Amino acid sequence: MVLPIEAQAIIHGFLGTVVLMSFSGAFAELVGLSKAGIRRVRIGVTAMFAATVLTVTTGIILYIPYRAAGGPRSEILAGPIPWVHTILFELKEYAGVYAAIILLMAVILVSRHGDQILAERRFRLSTAWILVLSMLVVLLTYGLGAYVTKIAPL
Repeated sequence: MVLPIEAQAIIHGFLGTVVLMSFSGAFAELVGLSKAGIRRVRIGVTAMFAATVLTVTTGIILYIPYRAAGGPRSEILAGPIPWVHTILFELKEYAGVYAAIILLMAVILVSRHGDQILAERRFRLSTAWILVLSMLVVLLTYGLGAYVTKIAPL
């Protein structure tokens, strides 16, 4: 069963929201880390990664009608602000993939070095900075997607 484009776009945006919510849980748990909390950090970071991969996947599916003849891309390029596609949307396309790669690094770090994250401050700080970096990339992608969608919805 193929979902209508609007439903696919809603799912894509919802998955982006799941990434943001997972970040808040994983980061809060990381800040007040306890022995029991490292498991919740693993779950949160893994959820962030999974939701990011699903968000990128649904974005790839939505990219097809976006680029289709007469689609939003054509509308933006023919309008008064073609830079919205050539700069902003092109950046958005790749930033989501970068977020997934950064989060994969966080998943590996938390999975392999969970005890060290608990015991050593530098591991905890490294993990926190990786999560913050991934969130900044996700927020950039989220904001660019919202802006492009406002200008030329699917």
